[in-house]
Amino acid sequence: MAECIVDEELAAAGHPADTIRSVSLTLGTISILRYGTEAQKKRHIPPRLAGEELAALAITEPQIGSDTSRMQTTATLKGDRWVINGQKRFITGGGLADHVTLFAITERGTHPHRGMSTFIVPMDHPGVRIKRQLDEVIMADWMDNALIEFDDVDIPRESLLGPLNGGYQVLMDELDTERVTYCMASLGGARRALEIAAEYSTKRVQFKQPIAMFEGVSFKLAEMYTYLDAARQLVYRTAKMIEAGAPAQRESAVTKLFTAEAVWKIVDHAMQVLGGIGYTTDFPIQAIFRNARLMRIGAGSDEIMKFLIAREILKEIKG
Repeated sequence: MAECIVDEELAAAGHPADTIRSVSLTLGTISILRYGTEAQKKRHIPPRLAGEELAALAITEPQIGSDTSRMQTTATLKGDRWVINGQKRFITGGGLADHVTLFAITERGTHPHRGMSTFIVPMDHPGVRIKRQLDEVIMADWMDNALIEFDDVDIPRESLLGPLNGGYQVLMDELDTERVTYCMASLGGARRALEIAAEYSTKRVQFKQPIAMFEGVSFKLAEMYTYLDAARQLVYRTAKMIEAGAPAQRESAVTKLFTAEAVWKIVDHAMQVLGGIGYTTDFPIQAIFRNARLMRIGAGSDEIMKFLIAREILKEIKG
């Protein structure tokens, strides 16, 4: 809950460092907090909280996105060292990170979801190479987005995070949390868009009165606030479930789907209220508008969320 509140407030303020903070502490670190050994927690959590160490999450590959069952990155135990080979793509903050929380296949003779494990990998280790960096405009940041190659990267046995071949559960747990905090950050941006649109509507005069006096505008503001409030309450519900340790895969998918659609409607309305000036850099609406579209792709697309929700509904019916 605390992280959700921080995410919303920093995003609403347009804080330039919110994305890297959230990526490092939520995506890159939450799994260490929940599954790490005491030594791993002591080594990584304090410096990350202090901002002295940055982290990122390495899941996506050139050939896999939503379908993690096709993961090709492998980790092979040789003596007391794990040797990692493969590539990870679209790694937000990958070029800035000191470590990545990486998922790889450790048991090839079974379904990947039963043969996946999680590792803490230092980015300055021999064999780790950033092949390409893209500028990814997220929230208020210019955030890097990396294609990373791992070529015979040998790390200590103690770099395994969580149980051997238990990486799929670690991943699902991380995604539930990631989706909730991502929702709150996006809602913070949407809130900022609503505030800007509302203020603008009281100052922009057409036909001898502020445009806020026209129902075509004021009703949009009312709808924006309704979407914002409803989505926020949904996020809080799911955040409390995760905080209590309750299963929340369906609820996090519902939250992500609803919030993505709500944020898109809010920001689209804000753009309409501002008109042409909203499309310029005189106002941040154009940047928030772009980020709102990413919300429907990142951390699980709208289509994947619908698939997860439908699967859980049908599972209950089938017993």
